[in-house]
Amino acid sequence: MDTIPQLVDRIVNRHHAYVRTAGPAITVRLAKLRAKHGAEHLELAEIDATFAALRAELDQHMFKEERILFPYVCDLAEHAGACGQMRSPFGTVENPIRMMEHEHDNALSALARIRELTNNFATPADVCKGWALGMEELEAFARDLVEHITLENTVLFPAAIALEKSLSVAT
Repeated sequence: MDTIPQLVDRIVNRHHAYVRTAGPAITVRLAKLRAKHGAEHLELAEIDATFAALRAELDQHMFKEERILFPYVCDLAEHAGACGQMRSPFGTVENPIRMMEHEHDNALSALARIRELTNNFATPADVCKGWALGMEELEAFARDLVEHITLENTVLFPAAIALEKSLSVAT
């Protein structure tokens, strides 16, 4: 099993990095699809807007994780055997985790809406090959984001909460 710093490293260097590289490429692809097929496929406007809002929320979300939450949980893990109690700027680590989980729910809702608007990432018969590529990119983004959120919600966050509680009990 990975340590908390190893989990954080995997999340930042794999999943956050993927969002930062794939997001702009998908945005460009969606703009091209709208220019070419937007008049016939009105759903592209909402797909584009939903994805843009998702990206904006993810940018802020990842910033908060990388600058505030992750350094704190890594510091907790590094000093787990030290005497004294870690001082948290937010009371308990459960407070920012609740906010991150709420934002995860928002991201999953946006993905569900995109999945609905694209008919599960299907390619209509009357469009160019770029549409199929765009749907493949969106589907890969969705898969990665679900994996990313699951790793945080079911592995990292419970480990951080348990570690903080164990340190509180020990002191």
